[in-house]
Amino acid sequence: MTFGDFVLVLPFLAELRRRHPAARITMVCGRRGSSLCALYPQVDEVLNLGLLRPGRAFLRTSARLLTLLRSDLVYALHPLLFSGAMAFFIRGRSRIGFSQATTRLYAGPPDGFVERPGVSRVGEWLLRRILLTDSRPMRTHDAHAAKRFLQLFGSPANVDGEPTLRGQLSTLYPRTSSTRPRIILAPFSGWTPRNWPLDRWVELARKLCAADPARQIVVSVDPSSAVAAQTAFAPLPEAKIFVPAEDFDHLFRTFAGAALVVSNDSFPLHAASALNVPSVGLFGPNIPLWFGGLAETHDDLFSPIECNPCVQRAGHEPCLRGLATCAALDAWSVEAVTARCLAVLAASARRAG
Repeated sequence: MTFGDFVLVLPFLAELRRRHPAARITMVCGRRGSSLCALYPQVDEVLNLGLLRPGRAFLRTSARLLTLLRSDLVYALHPLLFSGAMAFFIRGRSRIGFSQATTRLYAGPPDGFVERPGVSRVGEWLLRRILLTDSRPMRTHDAHAAKRFLQLFGSPANVDGEPTLRGQLSTLYPRTSSTRPRIILAPFSGWTPRNWPLDRWVELARKLCAADPARQIVVSVDPSSAVAAQTAFAPLPEAKIFVPAEDFDHLFRTFAGAALVVSNDSFPLHAASALNVPSVGLFGPNIPLWFGGLAETHDDLFSPIECNPCVQRAGHEPCLRGLATCAALDAWSVEAVTARCLAVLAASARRAG
């Protein structure tokens, strides 16, 4: 699971807590999600499987893992054999998870779209017949991805109301304001076709500053993109590079003080939704129906093309048309994106007033 997936699981955790208010909820995950899930109010404990290596941490983690045996409920949140095998190892009385998900790519005419299963037939059989006591395919084509984990509870009728990602972290990280309005730009997604060109992000920052010189521009990037961001934004001293790495508490506090978050379809946009911070999302391979911003004030920029939506396993499979930037993203000019950003800022100010 990506960091974005770990944010999108928040509505599921909220519903799980509502159903089982007295339960002890433990998240078992790898190193990637451990520090993020540890901040979630619905989670009582996080077990980091990345610590299963020689040393004292190995003994502590192994001992804690053994105490989970025969848990009442185990949910496998990812349609992978590893998740199913871990649920089977814990030997939960009920082991519920996904048995299949698909990858959808556009190969161009005459082939059109190509769909590939995320799990082999043998793997799917193991998940359905042995590893899980209750399994279902992951459906992602008819609702926002924040709701896809709710499928594990059964039919939508079994979920009260409409659990949403909006504001799920607002209690822990309430909105704050400063004398200099902060605009956060997140130009990288870890998936090249999903990135609006970097030079346009720089020009966007310049135009937003020109519209209001009091604005503070913060460019949020991961460590692998820090050098590229520093080089690109060097001519713009108003822009400050923010590299939170995996200090998610610092990241959420910084985002909670933003007047606007502008992001590709990636983790920062979902974080803005969870904090209910105004946002603008730029979409290419995927569509806003699945991954759009959910803050009260937001706008999703999307230009439908013949090969949308295209789900490429988070970039593990390249664009079959050979595009470095999705054509749906490339269609958006700096002027058009700037106008949308200013409109969202104005709508947010009216709402606050």
